[in-house]
Amino acid sequence: MPKLLLFAMFANALVVAQSPNDLLRKTAEHYQVLDSYEIAAKVSTNIDLPGAPGSNLPGSQWVYQCLALTAAASAKNVPEGSPWPTLPQVNIIGGGCHTFNLRPEIKATPDMQPGVGVTSGDIFYDRLNLDVASVTRIGSETLKLGDESVPCEILEVTYKGFSGHAAHIPYTSTVRYWISPSELLLLQKKFKEPDQHNLVHEWTYAVTSIKLNQPPPPWLMDAVNHFSGNSLPAWAGKDAPDFTLSDFDHHTIALSALRGKAVLLDFWATYCGPCKEEMPLIESLRDEYKAKGLEVYGVTDDSPDVAHKWMAQYHRHLPTLFDPERDAFKAYSVDSIPVVILIDRNGKVANYWLGMQPEANLRAAFDKVLAN
Repeated sequence: MPKLLLFAMFANALVVAQSPNDLLRKTAEHYQVLDSYEIAAKVSTNIDLPGAPGSNLPGSQWVYQCLALTAAASAKNVPEGSPWPTLPQVNIIGGGCHTFNLRPEIKATPDMQPGVGVTSGDIFYDRLNLDVASVTRIGSETLKLGDESVPCEILEVTYKGFSGHAAHIPYTSTVRYWISPSELLLLQKKFKEPDQHNLVHEWTYAVTSIKLNQPPPPWLMDAVNHFSGNSLPAWAGKDAPDFTLSDFDHHTIALSALRGKAVLLDFWATYCGPCKEEMPLIESLRDEYKAKGLEVYGVTDDSPDVAHKWMAQYHRHLPTLFDPERDAFKAYSVDSIPVVILIDRNGKVANYWLGMQPEANLRAAFDKVLAN
């Protein structure tokens, strides 16, 4: 038998032989090291369920489908002159939504067509292996990607628990992934989620195209700019709400006890892509400004175990306070993250920022507060 054929068979055997856990981990790590990725997909669900408006049409087989776009870029592919060191993953689901019948011979007027809410089931490609309780291989299937046929392993993944704020954990805590073991690419996901009628649907997220290591699409830069660099000036000058939370070492920290120092609060979580991108800058500025009187704390609604594992994986060291009941989140009206809040020496809010911030904005605010 030719040596080349023997080598190919051996390499293929290695791909098949890897454990389900290894395949999930390696796939997540693959997305982490890519210079960029842009992924288009169709997200659909069968909505022939009792109670859905219009679903009682005899013989109907309704499908609700939307388009989805996902993209991210590392520092290597960020456009020159951008204030952002990287472009975190952005998911857009909801474009081109429409309802169609798999049996077009059944005629229906528009008011007969059922409707469901758009799923929020984003795929966080670089975090597929976080908070995993178990991974089981349940089969294999060849999927089409453009003109190519791609053999995939089907993994059923159960996560450790569902949090209403943990976007990377599916609604039912169990999800199925179709992953190419040779390319380490995820091509399909099935998960369950309720619609606005409180009916639980099984959704299919099917990838239709993948672009790797290319200049990021203009819409990604637009989306990052739209959700970043914003502020809420109405908070400026208000008394900073007090709270008492615990850190990794179970020491309690009261905000009021820090009066006389400037304090920066970085509201973040492991499920927040922009938080991951912004944290190295926050840590660097903390190290630089600490001697000048600036105290910096992260505030997260993650559990200590989840946060500790995440910080170890990504080599982060931001001092972090844990807010499992989201008391501080509520006190500061934090509904989406990251949010960064600067408090002056007198306990007044100086700046309230939404989303990722350019370094120049942060430095200017720090210098102003510390000069007083």
